[in-house]
Amino acid sequence: MDSKQTDQRSVDLDLSTSARKPVHIIGHIQSHGVLVALSESDLCVRYVSANVSELFGEPASVIGASLASLIGTEQFARFRNERFIDHRFANSLQMVVGTTKRRVNCMVHREGQILIAEFEFLPEVVVQPINVQTQIRMFRRMEELTDISAIATLAVNDIQELTGFERVMMYQFDSAWNTEVIAEVTTPTFGSCLGLHFPASDIPIQTRQLLTINALRSVVDVDSVAVPIVQTGAQTSLDLTHSYLRSASPIYLQYLRKLNVTASMTVSIIVKGQLWGFIACHHSQPRGVDFPVRTLCELIAGFCASQIGSRIDTRELHSHLRFRKCLADYLNVVDASKALADDDVLHNTRLLDLLDADGIISCIDSAVLSNGSTVPQQTIEPIIRALAAIAVAGVASSNMLCALDPSATAYSSDVSGALYMDLTEGTGDYLLLLRRELVETVKWARNPDKAMSADDAEILRPRTSFSSWQQTVHGKCRAWSAREIENARILREQLTVLRAAQKAHDTEDRIRYLATHDALTGLSNRLAVQHIIEQNIVTAADHHASFAVLFIDLDNFKTFNDTLGHAAGDEILRIAAARITRQVRNEDSVGRLGGDEFVVVIPGSHDAYAFKAAARIVRAIQEPLDLEYDTTLKITASIGLSRYPTDGTTTDELLARSDIAMYRVKVRGGNALQNYGASGICVGSLEEDGPAA
Repeated sequence: MDSKQTDQRSVDLDLSTSARKPVHIIGHIQSHGVLVALSESDLCVRYVSANVSELFGEPASVIGASLASLIGTEQFARFRNERFIDHRFANSLQMVVGTTKRRVNCMVHREGQILIAEFEFLPEVVVQPINVQTQIRMFRRMEELTDISAIATLAVNDIQELTGFERVMMYQFDSAWNTEVIAEVTTPTFGSCLGLHFPASDIPIQTRQLLTINALRSVVDVDSVAVPIVQTGAQTSLDLTHSYLRSASPIYLQYLRKLNVTASMTVSIIVKGQLWGFIACHHSQPRGVDFPVRTLCELIAGFCASQIGSRIDTRELHSHLRFRKCLADYLNVVDASKALADDDVLHNTRLLDLLDADGIISCIDSAVLSNGSTVPQQTIEPIIRALAAIAVAGVASSNMLCALDPSATAYSSDVSGALYMDLTEGTGDYLLLLRRELVETVKWARNPDKAMSADDAEILRPRTSFSSWQQTVHGKCRAWSAREIENARILREQLTVLRAAQKAHDTEDRIRYLATHDALTGLSNRLAVQHIIEQNIVTAADHHASFAVLFIDLDNFKTFNDTLGHAAGDEILRIAAARITRQVRNEDSVGRLGGDEFVVVIPGSHDAYAFKAAARIVRAIQEPLDLEYDTTLKITASIGLSRYPTDGTTTDELLARSDIAMYRVKVRGGNALQNYGASGICVGSLEEDGPAA
């Protein structure tokens, strides 16, 4: 077998054999405790670990026995009074059991109709109490930090001080499930891994799933002998997904040995329900961590995750507001032009700034123009065809063009990424925004192309080399983010509407209508909404009056749009527009800014009416919605409210601050109203009220 075949065989084993390993039904536990699994209906033993004799007797005599006979009536009464709600939160009871009166920590969780009781042996030494005030001060310091790496560093230092592990690191996943060590505290026993990248094959998909489900896992001693689970007859194998004592897989234990790690603890970082990263703790000698400290480590990781999520939200909000400002500036240029193909429209630097691009190629009515860092249109034509074929809602992107067309390697030093937008379906008109190559040097913990391999017995083995390996990546640019893709869709929609207006030469009325109205819903468009707000500012200033601006965004609209199709998404927008319009007065103005964003301008009203109007809109939108093909769904909306002159005295200020208030609702789950000047969400307490006459 030649070297290429051997390498491919290694890759195949890594991606298939390892991924199929049933890590949650491993059939063994670690030796620093005893497992007893009970049927919940009668609290009698159905499974035990083979070392159960250390506490209660031989397996054959324990299986079938009642729990009360094992732990005594008084401790059984305490056990029975506990509520084992689900597997996410293990209940902990300290007990003294067995003829030797051994002190144990009993952790119990539910798995289906089985209660799994794990009796962890407690050390004879007295454990130092946790300093609560120190932890509170740490949480407060973390709240004050703005940088994610600083938050990560504070978290790993705190966990190292609590647990005494010789090395504690925080890993962050990228979009391809590779990891990078972004924070570390270590001792001379271990070398530094800070800044190192690890390939996705080091953490297979099933392990990532377990990291998501079970927040904390621990290996007390990699060299201790695993203890098998004993069961009777043809019982189903015991699911140990949420077990603390669950033994690690043999390949993971080998992996730790290669790292000279004898004990480890891993705590997941879950941000917005997704696996974002994890904290890994290593020690050169056997080491266990008691239940209270483990629980506190989970709390620290959870608080750290919430702070990371908050910083990500803040960063996205700033990006969103910057885009809205750039979009408004650019569309003012577009609005002043006579045709979309005008050179000062498509090749204005504002368009490049809008989506952070280095160059642009446009094709409008068969006229091809280019600006900035580009290549000839004929050269990049295969890329244009490839992106057009995979476009969703008229938009597609790639940050590695040579992956779409090998010939792109020839010009990758000039252009390595592209964002494609078709402007009118079926016409061949498009915009192609381009990004230059971003040469990146990545320091790997090992060659990422060298995956795990199998021995002659087809047993999967971890890699044997952990030597750092530096890789220089060519032919790629910074990837287009999900936010930038969504911004491109908003821009495309606005340009498409303008193009439709410019092509509608039937009558002057039609041109005038499309210039001020949204083609999809018939509501006032962005420019008209801005003009309406400006008129209200003049009127309110003259009469020392006030008015309100509601910024409405449909919750999870992108999910509906992607799942049901864009025809269904358009229908949802039309229905939402009609429902919003029915909940306000004739003198109120309703408009659509683009995408799933709507605005209502309420002149000369008191706070009570504005709040009631918003409440009616929230309730109206969440009514069940019937689409074609017997599809019924429920949508909700987040609403932000700003008032003139309290929250702003210009159009941009009022829109931006109602947008910020709406975003706060999004962060808290949506389906509510937020006043820009208030800290709480306030729709649930509003009274029902019908539309004003």
